Amino acid sequence: MSAALQLLKLNLEGFIWGHGLSIFRIIRTSISLILIIGFILYKFKLVFYAPYKEPTPLTLIQSIYFSAINFVGGSYRDFTLFNILSKIIFLLIRLFGFVFLGFFIAALYRKIARR
Repeated sequence: MSAALQLLKLNLEGFIWGHGLSIFRIIRTSISLILIIGFILYKFKLVFYAPYKEPTPLTLIQSIYFSAINFVGGSYRDFTLFNILSKIIFLLIRLFGFVFLGFFIAALYRKIARR
């Protein structure tokens, strides 16, 4: 069992990071996270759209938009977080976004510095 978990861990690390920092892999993983979190928000109806009327559950496109905007550090004024789980997911989206932005800048710097 331990060997299977290590193999899974190695394959996951290879998908996300590869050997060293790769700009393509960082962007691919960021987009994957945005889509996965957007789908989770849509499926479990954790965030609602309420600009000037009664709150309504988000559509799939709105959920992905919410996820993407928060991943890059934007605002979410039109959206309402109703429970603690949605607030935790919101914080995780922001945290992942900041971490991946740091990875992206580091990879970009390494690529420029090599030239």
